[in-house]
Amino acid sequence: MGLEVKKQGIPMVFLAIDEAQLFLPNDNHTLGKEVFINQWMRQGRQPGLSLLMATQRPSALDQEVLSHSDIIICHRLTAQEDIDALSKIRPTYMHGTIRESIKKVGDERGVALIVDDTSESSHIIKVRPRLSWHGGAESLVIEP
Repeated sequence: MGLEVKKQGIPMVFLAIDEAQLFLPNDNHTLGKEVFINQWMRQGRQPGLSLLMATQRPSALDQEVLSHSDIIICHRLTAQEDIDALSKIRPTYMHGTIRESIKKVGDERGVALIVDDTSESSHIIKVRPRLSWHGGAESLVIEP
């Protein structure tokens, strides 16, 4: 069906979800799990459906979501339970552990670990600073 979709000119669909742990929590069953895991993640790849999820708490996200992810981009983590959650998905092609790789990320802003199942590789990268009116710093609601 994937090739057929491309021939008909149907575009690929990307769905982006911020705070993904609210829709796919680790600790209970939700309607979101039924839709996103059972239908979108497992069956949606072939017809061209892609899912992009962001969370600051990987430990609060359903573990099956992490295991189905083709690419994981992880910035600095400080909570041990979040590091442990990512450590459970350690691919066999990685040299060393997720924990060791996260230590290499350090505390420098913009540095991240990328784990890519498609190319079976992992990399430490540096993302350029955000260019915005506040230069990537935290914006202030109340002036000091």
